[in-house]
Amino acid sequence: MGAILLMLICAWAIFRALTKSAGIAELAWFLLIICLGAFYQRFDQVIFYSRYVVLIMVVLLAILIINRLRLLGEGKPWAYAALVISGVLAYLGIVSKHMPGWRSTIANIDTPLWNGTFYVVQGGNNLLVNGHRISSRATAQRHALDLVKLSPVGSSATQLFPGDDLSNYVVYNEAVHAPCNGTVLLRDDRFADLPAGVSDQENPAGNYLAIGCDEGFTVVLAHLRREIHPSRGDRVVRGQYLGKVGNTGNTTEPHLHIHAVAGLVKDESEALFNGDGIPFTVNHTVLFKNTLLHIKDCPPVPGIDLWSVTHPRETKLSITRFSPALSKSMVSLLPSTALITP
Repeated sequence: MGAILLMLICAWAIFRALTKSAGIAELAWFLLIICLGAFYQRFDQVIFYSRYVVLIMVVLLAILIINRLRLLGEGKPWAYAALVISGVLAYLGIVSKHMPGWRSTIANIDTPLWNGTFYVVQGGNNLLVNGHRISSRATAQRHALDLVKLSPVGSSATQLFPGDDLSNYVVYNEAVHAPCNGTVLLRDDRFADLPAGVSDQENPAGNYLAIGCDEGFTVVLAHLRREIHPSRGDRVVRGQYLGKVGNTGNTTEPHLHIHAVAGLVKDESEALFNGDGIPFTVNHTVLFKNTLLHIKDCPPVPGIDLWSVTHPRETKLSITRFSPALSKSMVSLLPSTALITP
């Protein structure tokens, strides 16, 4: 519901700007609050495409503020301060799309989810876009991603108020595939799915797999359902069916959690919490909060022998942009859309 509230705040601020019932400083701080709220907002909980409405409203409000400042001939210090801070937030939003330059190790994995439209709920290299970076104790998860699946209308749930029924969440029961060739180093499938809104803080990962990729790093896939196919010590190949997205562990709704750790880690605490979390790309592409992924034309999962899925066709991921330069540099203020095709 945060997206609706954000749009209402935008509309109220624009109304007060048009009727000149609010001062410059008040409008500028409205803009700052809206920009800050947009970074933390999950637009998929209503309709993902509502972010375009917010974007248009923010641009209109900024134009109205700048026009008022121009007509006054001199501005209010607080108004300028709010505008500058809003610009800094926008800058941080761009920076969050890049791998941190100080890391020499950047892993690459294949997409573990196939056939559908997926939304990055958390991801990026600063606190504004990735809640995993808040905890200084969970260093293994500092570059983690959380993914949900969207319906055709752009919502992560089939109802406006999905409640605790897991079947109302589009990503629930979605097949998960091996993102690399490697060996299963850790595995836990002890937990039953929890109702949405209920979390297990004592077992944060819930059911999970930790795969030691042949390239020398470990990938953790968490919050799975109980039906995990490979056992500890088994070899897996890229694209192999592993299990399904569930709602286990410290989560409020079904989603797939992914993070990467340096080295081949066989200790659970190191893999899940205090390991050396490393940045990673998916098919050599940086993912960050609010990235929209259209994944199509992957091999279907067999209805009976799920274990028989071993090695899909090679896939290629490209970023749909208005400019090849922006596609290459990953710098854009517009909502990002990635397309995976064969």
